Amino acid sequence: MPLPIHTSSYYNLPELNFRNSLYAMEIALDTKFQTDFFKGETNRIVYSKNSYALRKRIEKKEDNISNLNFPFMNYRTKPDGIKFGTSRPWKNTISALKGIYIEELSRNLRVVPITIDYEGTLWYQRSDDTNYTFQNIMYDNAVETILEYTINVSEQDIRMIAILNYNYEFDPIYDENKWLETNKIHTIGFDFTCETFYIKDADVSIPDKVLFDFAVNNELDEESTSSLITLVNNHYTEETSEV
Repeated sequence: MPLPIHTSSYYNLPELNFRNSLYAMEIALDTKFQTDFFKGETNRIVYSKNSYALRKRIEKKEDNISNLNFPFMNYRTKPDGIKFGTSRPWKNTISALKGIYIEELSRNLRVVPITIDYEGTLWYQRSDDTNYTFQNIMYDNAVETILEYTINVSEQDIRMIAILNYNYEFDPIYDENKWLETNKIHTIGFDFTCETFYIKDADVSIPDKVLFDFAVNNELDEESTSSLITLVNNHYTEETSEV
């Protein structure tokens, strides 16, 4: 049975439900970006805002700044990045108040559409790698990108979707100790949004398979579900952890 993530959150269960949904989606994002940008290679994604990305990458590599093992990327929710509503006509009073019928549960779930804003950057040492990735991002953004992810509600796995929209910028300028300029690092500013649904008043947890996907993405040998739950929580809240 999947276990909920436990934190010291003031709001306890309602926030846990939201965080579990968010973490499940972000684990799916990690897997997608590994496939799209890094040939499926693990351990190239840092959960961090842009201003701390280099430092977080150094911590993750347990090495000095001369060996960051490019390419890699960072992303993180923006401070004001979770908003009610989407660019699509998903808002529906009935689904918010009475819910929509979920066949797997044989009952209704109350849902509301939300948009989650992320900041991110892709980091490269070679201009040709940067150009290739930038062209692929432009192509992907020209078509609809649907991310599928899974949550668990009342011990039943439920498939969810998020619509991704990219806002990209080629080689934005960074000045952290002038290191980027000196070492000729190339970057792609990679802000994006996820349009999805928030499930209200339900016991939401992260499925075991998704937790093990997280372990694979971060090259962990943890076998205990409870240990993985702690690491997921620490990772996506940027608390002290091994990830």
